[in-house]
Amino acid sequence: MNISMAEAFIGALSAHDGNLKALIDAETERTVTFGELNVLYKKISSSLVKMGCSEKEIICFFAPNCIEYVLMFVACITAGLTISPANFAYTSYELKHQLKDCSASYVFTTSELLPTVRSSLNPNIKQIFISDDKNIPGCTSLHKMFTDDGSAFRGNNLHVNPNEDIAIIPYSSGTTGLPKGVEITHKNMTSILQALSQPQYAPDYEPENANKLAFLPYFHAYGLQGTLVAGLFQGATQIIFKRFIPDLFLDCIEKYRPHTLSLVPPIVNFLISYPRAKTIDFSSVKTVGSGAAPLTKETEREFLNILKLPNLIQGYGLTETTVAVSYATLKFYKRGSSGLLIPNTHVKIVNPENQRVQGVKEAGEIWVKGPQVMKGYHKKPEATRNTLTKDGWLKTGDIGYFDEEGYIFVIDRIKELIKYKGFQIAPAELESVILNHPKVLDVGVIGIPDDRAGEVPKAYVVKKDPSLKREEINDYVKERLTSYKQLRGGISFVDEIPKSQSGKILRRKLRERAINESKSTKSKL
Repeated sequence: MNISMAEAFIGALSAHDGNLKALIDAETERTVTFGELNVLYKKISSSLVKMGCSEKEIICFFAPNCIEYVLMFVACITAGLTISPANFAYTSYELKHQLKDCSASYVFTTSELLPTVRSSLNPNIKQIFISDDKNIPGCTSLHKMFTDDGSAFRGNNLHVNPNEDIAIIPYSSGTTGLPKGVEITHKNMTSILQALSQPQYAPDYEPENANKLAFLPYFHAYGLQGTLVAGLFQGATQIIFKRFIPDLFLDCIEKYRPHTLSLVPPIVNFLISYPRAKTIDFSSVKTVGSGAAPLTKETEREFLNILKLPNLIQGYGLTETTVAVSYATLKFYKRGSSGLLIPNTHVKIVNPENQRVQGVKEAGEIWVKGPQVMKGYHKKPEATRNTLTKDGWLKTGDIGYFDEEGYIFVIDRIKELIKYKGFQIAPAELESVILNHPKVLDVGVIGIPDDRAGEVPKAYVVKKDPSLKREEINDYVKERLTSYKQLRGGISFVDEIPKSQSGKILRRKLRERAINESKSTKSKL
């Protein structure tokens, strides 16, 4: 499938029954059919061209899941723009970094988020598009673009090299500072669609029963590729949530009777512990998938027993692999594993110490090669060289192994990323923020285990000013970083941060300290 994502969208969307529902707002029940979607995205795409948007210019999406997000996504792709999705919970500090780093020319947002956008702008931003049907000075409403006659639509005539040209630039937390842009080509995206369209992944239901609850955020690879893009190609109905609301989610299970559910560990844990979930009829659900972080066998077993569901299928992927490396199916499923490699994907397990390729059930770093592997990190040649080998292997930083049947098990990671409720937090980003506090001399951040969240960030701080209080640090971080990056693991004041001769923080020493602190606390109870 060596075509652009624009051609892929045009072909897939035109093939669906126009009367089938494509998008439903979970709260308002506003509905868009595939027929209406086909008309609207072309109008918006044409309007973008008439407004002077050039091919390969970059637009940042800073918005929660909504019907307009989907329409604008397809419109931008078919207008030849490159999309950089951003976490809509970002502060202006974080958004400002992404807008500058990706060299965005445009921003798509909502009127509610407009203050954050306006405080993050740089001189390169030419235009702000908003999802709302409102007249706001300096902004263009998508709803005004619905009146375009579609005459400038150029989706079939773009100058795209699928192997080289970038379709999207999502941002992935790194271990060396601020999030990095991941260059995902048109070929990367179509290769995933092609791989997951193979017979073993084919859905065993009719389109009218293919309801997807779209509560995973579209800015995340799992939500974007696994729900927005996959849903449009499958002809599924997406019931769209601006944010995860527990009771609305359960109401929609009963109302729309979804055949499949795509979950992340925090939602799995929520369903286990939320009393009302045990009263809901999940009988329509035949397949449950979980991604973003591994689940323990115990959690998986408890989830299936309590909710009386048939299975919980895990997959494995990274932003750098577009979304997927491996996936399980009902036929090829082994509890605790992340399934089998998807078609055209190669993985080798490498000993981090001596680069030797490991054997069956020998753990090592997971290296991936395939058509879904990113082109590189945006404007970060050194980071790209450190992650991609010359012959195309992606060094994931994750630890895993194969069993004798080829199932892959992901068990740990080399990377220092903290995984909080499916989100990734770079300790270095938190450290760089905290170090700017005038009363802080030094800091080291680690993740500590949490039963529900997976991990939470904890900071060890060396004071520059003896009067420094924990609340001052917490307030400082809250002003600059989004909610999931807060120091939920607490703050401990120390005399020094353990470091190697080269100055690298010895996080294992901090983890040992955290374990000892935890033991000491428990012994006092």
